[in-house]
Amino acid sequence: MPPAAPPGRHVPDARGAVTLPAAARHMRGIEPDRPLVLAASTHEQLLIVHPGRTIARLLTEHYRDVTELGHDA
Repeated sequence: MPPAAPPGRHVPDARGAVTLPAAARHMRGIEPDRPLVLAASTHEQLLIVHPGRTIARLLTEHYRDVTELGHDA
């Protein structure tokens, strides 16, 4: 197992939760108790957070374009 990374500005608490600043939550439209999608790059020490509904919309648009359907899936 690789050694733990040094702590950054935002580290998981005892429950494994990370607190996101209010400004970041508002900017991304993140609401309490709603699904999120997290993507991390340990090499870049980067965590990207998107509301689940954003990912659902992007996937719907992608597959509509790929399948050339003219309506919502």
